Amino acid sequence: MVAAGIIVSVLFVPLDIARLVVLPLAMVWPVLVWSSLGVREVRHRTAPIVFALPYPLQRQLLMTWLVGALVALAMASTVIARLALAGDWNASLAALIGALFVPSFAVALAVGVGRANCSGHLSLLWYLASVQGVSMWISWDIFASRGAGIPWIVALVTIGLLIAAAFGRRRQVRH
Repeated sequence: MVAAGIIVSVLFVPLDIARLVVLPLAMVWPVLVWSSLGVREVRHRTAPIVFALPYPLQRQLLMTWLVGALVALAMASTVIARLALAGDWNASLAALIGALFVPSFAVALAVGVGRANCSGHLSLLWYLASVQGVSMWISWDIFASRGAGIPWIVALVTIGLLIAAAFGRRRQVRH
């Protein structure tokens, strides 16, 4: 219900509030979903079974990321749509890239750290980026920046995180 409320609330607030307040809230609400991406096999001790299945990288890791990406896109969908309808294509694309960054970071963190729950790491990152503004390169307001090509840098980092997650998962499968 809360997620639906966040998604629908974008329709009733000014666009700047939607982009600067509702979008960061939408990107932190499903942190518990994202924190379990890539670590369920560790948590439930099913890694030997899951990794023995055919194509654990291409199928299992890809589907894990895809679930996280669909959740992120669903949460950000109304903001992305409103920005596009307002003709702010750069901000809309930046929000889309940001929505894809979050599950990519979660999967790479989970595979790299290998812990059964990474919600603390994700919550700390969100707090530093959105609330304190410490990590300016990941702040949702900076994603919508028209200068410096920051959304494209984040897109490259997102791809790098997915590659790192694939290498980390390959290492897990071999052990």
